[in-house]
Amino acid sequence: MKTFSTLLQLAAFSLTISNFSAQQSVLVLNSSTDTVYKLDAVTGAVVNANFISLPSGTSKGIAQVNDKIWIADQIADDIYIYNFDGSPHSTLLGDVVGLDNIRGLNVVNNEVWVTNAGSNNGATANSIRRLSMTGAPLGYYTTVTSPFDVVDNGSAAFVSSFSSPSEIQILGYDGTVMGSLLPGPVLANIEQMNFNSEGNLVVATFANHSASGNNRGIYVINPTTGAILNSWPTPGSSGNAGVLQLGNGNYLYSNGAGLHILDPTTGTHSSIYTSGAFQYMAKINESPLSVREAQNQDFKVYPNPAADILYVTAKQKIKHINIFSAEGRLVSRIEGSADSMEIPVTSMTPGVYFIEIHTGNQVKSSKFIKK
Repeated sequence: MKTFSTLLQLAAFSLTISNFSAQQSVLVLNSSTDTVYKLDAVTGAVVNANFISLPSGTSKGIAQVNDKIWIADQIADDIYIYNFDGSPHSTLLGDVVGLDNIRGLNVVNNEVWVTNAGSNNGATANSIRRLSMTGAPLGYYTTVTSPFDVVDNGSAAFVSSFSSPSEIQILGYDGTVMGSLLPGPVLANIEQMNFNSEGNLVVATFANHSASGNNRGIYVINPTTGAILNSWPTPGSSGNAGVLQLGNGNYLYSNGAGLHILDPTTGTHSSIYTSGAFQYMAKINESPLSVREAQNQDFKVYPNPAADILYVTAKQKIKHINIFSAEGRLVSRIEGSADSMEIPVTSMTPGVYFIEIHTGNQVKSSKFIKK
């Protein structure tokens, strides 16, 4: 694994573009056994069923924060932080940073937002607890009743709620409530949310909704209009917790009856495990700076160094681009719609940056210098 200093030295001695292929995996929490499972990000095949051994509790949310893995424990009220090799790094104690009954967490606007339902440990009930990327408390925003998950849509955040009204609230980066993407009563007990390869929101629901007739299952929602684009009821009576799209297009989902895969083309379900209370899941890029050189050049980033405009071209349509600082901090996310893009860099501080280019089911990374 290349260190930051090694990468900086490479950047200093060379202005050429090296293409990379990010190493990805999916991590899934099993709160029955207090373990983290590591899966293949394309197929969902189990790579390691005991990748991380967690303290006893109820692990619920998981996310990548720079080059670390953050895991929220709903009962212990703590956040456990691990390195990419599964070794423990540190712990954010709930009674120190103000956490109680926490669920999902994600990076939002270069902060870590944690859904917080309780009022112990100095926490504010039904709120988003904001933390810096290093774990320092930054305050909180009040939100929907019993928040369960939060994701960044590029200009604001979506917050799912479990209790009535079960909705998806739109929360501005400054804490302003901007309305509801999916107002109730439509779905019951919304838990984890993620974006699929088309940029639509995918959610897992825990229960049937008696008023609307929408059963527990996996739902695809338009992130602009809130329209339900597709849905698949899940078999059995266990409430769903986590959902994520795999690289092959199938959906991985979890519930109290195990870990499962949905083929959205055929609507068929298969199980990886049929026991254990599986919770949230996250796709881990190990990391934007831990990459291996690709064999073929299938995109270009130029000029390098860049002063005003950075041009990106690819052989496939670009879904979106992430730009990271040399320290691994997300600087910018740019949505794409074509196989070439122009990115203004005039306002960026001079230095070394890393760029992630998402095309289809592939992620390619490179570095460039801002003059």
